[in-house]
Amino acid sequence: MVLAGYFLGGVIERALNIKLEDHIEKVVIVVVFLSLLPPIIEFIKHRMRHKKPDIIDEAMEAIEDEGEA
Repeated sequence: MVLAGYFLGGVIERALNIKLEDHIEKVVIVVVFLSLLPPIIEFIKHRMRHKKPDIIDEAMEAIEDEGEA
């Protein structure tokens, strides 16, 4: 992992013609954001998955209420 980061850093420095050492704060922010992205996505998926049954339950209750009236 360390060697991959070293070589990837060199590729980025050559491609963008910048020194990553001069922008270390931005690099750290990007790494932290990318590290937090998978749990955030899973949390959103989990929330979306559990909202659908609530909507279905409400629709079923509405249909049952109409049938009783």
